[in-house]
Amino acid sequence: MAGGSTTQAEVGDWQSWVTINFTWLYIGTQDVWFVFVLGLLFTKYRHIKLGKDDEKPAFGDYEWFSMLFACGIGVGLYTFGVQEPMSYYRGGALNKIPFDNDDQRAQQAIFMTLFHWGLHAWIPYVTVALTLGVVCYRQGRPMTIRSAFYPVLGENIYGLVGDLIDALSIACTTFGVCTSLGLGVTTIAATMNRINHNINSSSETVQSLII
Repeated sequence: MAGGSTTQAEVGDWQSWVTINFTWLYIGTQDVWFVFVLGLLFTKYRHIKLGKDDEKPAFGDYEWFSMLFACGIGVGLYTFGVQEPMSYYRGGALNKIPFDNDDQRAQQAIFMTLFHWGLHAWIPYVTVALTLGVVCYRQGRPMTIRSAFYPVLGENIYGLVGDLIDALSIACTTFGVCTSLGLGVTTIAATMNRINHNINSSSETVQSLII
């Protein structure tokens, strides 16, 4: 237990260091991708179909939006929709920013929340989707992240470099999906406990059944 606590504290320190020193990089890269995706609307590439020229979409716009929303941010938004802006407002996340009054703190808390869940949050999804749509559905390459790098790396994606790209993408995707799933499970378990106090929301059996 002591070793686990020490590891958790160490990882927490690393996370704090990265957050303090590289938040600007995260925000800057999101801005770059945002401008890039919007810029495509004003180029000849806006007419490229994410599939063969004679193919029709498998689902309508509403179905696609519903699936992407539920998979991408549905559970997280449901869990943190109120908690996140309130934590910014009442917590220490805004301490680096000077304020003249309480209204400015509240506005900044909403600003950060909208950045986290708004258009900037969708840009990574859109960028990856556009890339895979072209190389996989239009050019017929395998549905793997390494395929997205074919225009840059060429045939090298089928070697060690491609294996590393796929391994990293699988790890990151797994962590992200498991986090969303975990948030949903804890939320449902806590709700069931409020309805029926005989249900132990911390029980591994209960959480496994919910999953």
